[in-house]
Amino acid sequence: MTATSWPAASRDTGRRLEHPASHAAPGPIEKPRLEDIFAPDLRSRTIVKLVLQFSQGGTSYGFTALAAGVLGAGFAVVPHTTATVILDFLVTFVRWQLSNFLHTYPAEIFPTRVRSMAAGAVDRISRVKTSMFVFLITTYLLPHGLLAPLSLIWRCIVIVVIDIAVFGPRSSVLAVEEIAA
Repeated sequence: MTATSWPAASRDTGRRLEHPASHAAPGPIEKPRLEDIFAPDLRSRTIVKLVLQFSQGGTSYGFTALAAGVLGAGFAVVPHTTATVILDFLVTFVRWQLSNFLHTYPAEIFPTRVRSMAAGAVDRISRVKTSMFVFLITTYLLPHGLLAPLSLIWRCIVIVVIDIAVFGPRSSVLAVEEIAA
């Protein structure tokens, strides 16, 4: 298969198409700094992402620790292989959807000039948060039964919902440039 030439593509579409190389290269791009994501125009988005990153650990890792225990017990008593596979699929599906959202939404809410800096810098809090939640759940909550970690998980879910619904910028059906404006 051969590539269509630019003049032929222009003729076929009826529009004048320019070769990408004909556009002037943009000027030098300033490397973003950590303090850029705390500038007045981005501070609220950074805080939304920080709260989201911290609270989602309770929903993500807490739910997985709890679901693994409940489903593990379910696997032991459910005699039907199909039920076991379906339960496992549902838990995995929900977890992956949560993960997709948690990595897509925060990247969308920052303008291109600081997107990688903001996503990377604020995501680092998830490493600290994961260590804290694992320690908190296993050391202090699980000895009191499953209701204690479940309570923490639901509190984190409520925090995530409020964080996004009340404070998060809207991103549905908008171009990235519109979200960042």
